[in-house]
Amino acid sequence: MNNVLEIKNATLDLRGGEWAIRLPDVFVPRGKYISIPGSDSGFATAVLQLLTQGAIVASGSIELLGTPLQVASRRTLLRLRRSIAFLSPTLGIIADWTVQDNVALPLSVRGHISKSRRKGIHAALSQLELIGVAKSTVGQLTPSQKLLVSLAQAIVKVPKFIMTEKCWGDDINDRVEMILRDFVRNGSTVMVEGAGSVEQSHPEAILP
Repeated sequence: MNNVLEIKNATLDLRGGEWAIRLPDVFVPRGKYISIPGSDSGFATAVLQLLTQGAIVASGSIELLGTPLQVASRRTLLRLRRSIAFLSPTLGIIADWTVQDNVALPLSVRGHISKSRRKGIHAALSQLELIGVAKSTVGQLTPSQKLLVSLAQAIVKVPKFIMTEKCWGDDINDRVEMILRDFVRNGSTVMVEGAGSVEQSHPEAILP
């Protein structure tokens, strides 16, 4: 299995809606950092809708981590969600929970937080300079800090694939970029949408 995300001739129907969107074709290989221009539909939003069964693939195909999403079962989608992180200042963040509890959330979902995992949570908070606000509720944070909480969640989750829109400002750009590059060095794939053209160093990413 070489590809992480492949979209071919796909039309996405929102469940319960009366309209569909056409997704641009894209192929994102494993273990790469890929910057792609944003689309009207939004790759990350479309994939999230599919993973949460908020939409269906009406035509064409979408594969994620080698799994065709149009025929995936609920159990398969749950397994995939455990391998994927979406960076967002709001998605997957519970505003009235503390920063520390939010960062632990991916591990809580798995049902067990060992002592070593707790050390990993502390290390992620330290790496992103969130120790000082660890006991604060997320609703008290700035948008940039909320994005860093989402990134800390990804650090403890260790996903195979990270999807994000370019949703962070210059104040934390270098820090976010450094962490995302670290993920790639450790074998994950990172796709940043709305960050300009495809990076020249990765011609495997194909867009129309």
